[in-house]
Amino acid sequence: MIAGLGGKKAEEAARIELQRAQVVMEKKPDEALGHLVEGRRLDPTNLEIALDLARVEVRLARYSDAIDSLQRVLALDGSSGEALGLLSLSHFRMKRFDKSEEHARHALAMNEGNRLAVEVLADCLRARGEWSLAINEIRGLLMDGADLDEGQKARLHLKLAHCLLRSGSHSQAWEITRTLLRNGYSGNQVHDIHRESEALNRAEISEAFGGEGPIQRLFLWIAGRHILHAFAFGRKRGQGPKARPRAEDLEGAEGGPNEHS
Repeated sequence: MIAGLGGKKAEEAARIELQRAQVVMEKKPDEALGHLVEGRRLDPTNLEIALDLARVEVRLARYSDAIDSLQRVLALDGSSGEALGLLSLSHFRMKRFDKSEEHARHALAMNEGNRLAVEVLADCLRARGEWSLAINEIRGLLMDGADLDEGQKARLHLKLAHCLLRSGSHSQAWEITRTLLRNGYSGNQVHDIHRESEALNRAEISEAFGGEGPIQRLFLWIAGRHILHAFAFGRKRGQGPKARPRAEDLEGAEGGPNEHS
């Protein structure tokens, strides 16, 4: 019980703070944060307030505070899959990859369908250079992600392209980023992976067709992207992104909770 307020009055005051936070949460997360902090002070046992506070702290990149808040959530509800996923994400953002993977695997042991935990686990594997394992996790998300929106699918395809490039499947990486660019996703990461994979593809084609003589250079100039596309198509085994054209920067491919939702 809060000093000066009875239990029921404190709970009611906390609910009012929660409502105020929810009104402004989307556009004014800093303002929502203040209401939620006050709400938790008034009623430390309110699970909804505790979880909303953690969500806002992750969104605002206050990861240390978020970890404290999420531990409070788990003290109230140890089975909260969202709390475990956000805890994993927060540790990942702080580059505590071992801790992040531990929490992600804990979340998945409780619910193997926890998408946030799967994606953070894939990011942990990427951080360690475990490209094949990360590819399996990302492809699983895409296969099971019929209800993912276009931006979420594009983000996952970018991560897949990154893993494929690093694992040596540069033709597949080129094909994925080529489709992303055609669909209007034009962030620096997309361009960087596309350029690097294209250079590797061209080098492989050049080696396959012999030395750098004038005929071979003319052939490559004429062939251009048509040959690159045919070459990639003949070798690719991955999924290609299918998103309607729109301009979007995928710089947030490794961003906060909204990028992993």
